[in-house]
Amino acid sequence: MNPLLQRSPLPAVLVIAILTLGLVREAQPILRADTVISPYTTSGQDKLIQAIKAGMLPGLGADLAILRIFSSFYQYSHEREESTRQSLREITYRDFETAQFLDPKFIDMYRLAEGILAYDLRMPLQAVDLLEAGEHHFDQWEIPFMASFIAYDQLHDLKRAVSLAKLAGEKPGVPPLIIGYTSRLMSDNLGLEFAIKYLQERKKALPEGYQHGLEERIRKLKEMQNVTAPKS
Repeated sequence: MNPLLQRSPLPAVLVIAILTLGLVREAQPILRADTVISPYTTSGQDKLIQAIKAGMLPGLGADLAILRIFSSFYQYSHEREESTRQSLREITYRDFETAQFLDPKFIDMYRLAEGILAYDLRMPLQAVDLLEAGEHHFDQWEIPFMASFIAYDQLHDLKRAVSLAKLAGEKPGVPPLIIGYTSRLMSDNLGLEFAIKYLQERKKALPEGYQHGLEERIRKLKEMQNVTAPKS
């Protein structure tokens, strides 16, 4: 038989690989038909190309984007030429955007953004933007809190930090730490009266057994308010 006509085992292997990859995610998010992608920006082109490649498996496409992040970050960590490092930073950030676009509920991507994007790649503004854009996909406090801390710690944007901290405080199951953090931000930068009112409202939303810390903080803030109040 002509060797060119012999069947190669490669197609079968590819079929098995594709089927296996299709099972990587238990539930694949489906790209909305009305999703708008701008082809006129580099970021938009990346998203368009990856969406086409991902097809009906955008979650898998997000996984591959994360793998590219690991790869480009490794190159960045070992690169000494500043212009190349800058290019790698931009490439890595675009892969974060792509991963979020393909699967906005991929929580590990946000955790990577908190560390790699905000601190290692020194792109805190982009990290906060990405985290803030993703927080409404989750009914939990972790992502807006991460964004708040980066805004405070790296951007020194107290107004934005407080806004994000309030979002975190509105999520179910928020630990007392978040409320204490929020109250400190607000009392230091937005005034004692505002902080007291906010904590009083948050207290109403918590079970009675979790109100003691709030009550103590409100008491201390009121004492500070009395000390700083002008004498008549």
